Amino acid sequence: MKNKLLVVSVAASRLPHIYVTMSAINDHSADIFEHINSRDIEMAENIKNYYQNKLTVLMLKDSNISKFRRELLKLLVASENNSYFGFGEDMVRLSLSLPRLYQYDLEMDKIKEELFDRKHPVKENHIQLLKKLKCKKHNEYWFVDHYNELNCLKLEKTNNLSGLWDSFLSANNNLLEIRSIQMKTINRIIDGLKYKQITRMF
Repeated sequence: MKNKLLVVSVAASRLPHIYVTMSAINDHSADIFEHINSRDIEMAENIKNYYQNKLTVLMLKDSNISKFRRELLKLLVASENNSYFGFGEDMVRLSLSLPRLYQYDLEMDKIKEELFDRKHPVKENHIQLLKKLKCKKHNEYWFVDHYNELNCLKLEKTNNLSGLWDSFLSANNNLLEIRSIQMKTINRIIDGLKYKQITRMF
């Protein structure tokens, strides 16, 4: 099976109750193999192609890619040849996280496209919500300001204010006046995209 580890990871994302280990993948003893279908195989190929292209572009722009991306590149090369000798459970964990990361990155691509295609600027001293991304342990609120720059607020799902925050945004048509709140930010970069991470909102 081509892209065996990635295919297993995609199937496992549908069936999180099945425990997967590297040794079980290598000798095909994992229960997950009984549940793999053609959609899993197709999705694994899509994920591999997406990240190969993404990493190639990033490496052309900046040779100093992160350790995570170097490990991801190593995984993709091994997946192409199904050569996992010497890989430990950390590589399994990386592969198992890829389907979720892939969906997140697709949503981030949409945010970038919407930012690029915007024709009407946000009112001065305001930020407007572009998209809410639901991650594993937190939610991300991506705003655009009147400079057409991205701002991101992360709220842990355990935060009791999450529901109130959603209601507050809805009541204000997803448009907030910065002057009415005390907002502090830190400059960040994700995949070459500059944005401001909101560290305090009120």
